[in-house]
Amino acid sequence: IYAINSLPDTEKISAHLSEMIMFVLGLIYCQNAEYAEDSIVILESLFKRLDMQTRGDEIKIDHENKCLLTTPSMLRKGRVLAILLNVYKNLGLHLVSLKDYCKAKFYLDKFRSYEKKDIPVLASLALCTFYLNRNDIKDAKEYTEEIGTIDKHNEIFILNRAFFGIFEKNYASALHFYKEIVKKERSVNIKTITMVIAFLDERKSEDPNEFAYDFAIGLLNYRFWQDQMGMKELRKFVKHAKKKAEYREMVNYITDEILDKKRIKKN
Repeated sequence: IYAINSLPDTEKISAHLSEMIMFVLGLIYCQNAEYAEDSIVILESLFKRLDMQTRGDEIKIDHENKCLLTTPSMLRKGRVLAILLNVYKNLGLHLVSLKDYCKAKFYLDKFRSYEKKDIPVLASLALCTFYLNRNDIKDAKEYTEEIGTIDKHNEIFILNRAFFGIFEKNYASALHFYKEIVKKERSVNIKTITMVIAFLDERKSEDPNEFAYDFAIGLLNYRFWQDQMGMKELRKFVKHAKKKAEYREMVNYITDEILDKKRIKKN
């Protein structure tokens, strides 16, 4: 700089030096979940500074050359925002795994203020709102419906709708969606299934008299994970639920589609 650059060039680099330092620090801190919140503070501060600098700037379309025209400051702001959104999302999902649902929702909501259609974020927000307000699953259902508007065949959408059916004692709805998820042609992420089974196990421990949880756990285990364990759970469900009218359709489905076919195959 001192040897060959002009004074204006020196001034330009000096003016952006603090931005460069903030950017590098933000990147370094976001590499470790322990310092991710510090990274967010730095990157948010940098983004606000760049936002102030770009007030009134516009991205223009050059139709003749088929390209976008913008300022260097707008490009820097866009890059910082992209990194910031990535940190919001990753930290939020990490906090969900730690069961810190309040803080997870805080960062996932920040992500959502810029990006609405992200299924993992919507699924995590549905889980957060369920745990934060067990007596009112309205928000969890709304996030689930948003997933459906993006992809109505998504496994999280179907599994959530199936669970809501049990939770609200709408067993016909629950059966419909569990039948959808176990269709032979459907490919389902095993990690999702194990997480759902663990979630349903929790609900069963809270409500031992809700036999539909045995149905759901048994069916998912039988179809995707541990078939022998699943068969044991399904037989247990049929034994306890066969005399209860509200579970008749579920009992008939398990008897006709799994237990009887298993006996015929064995014979």
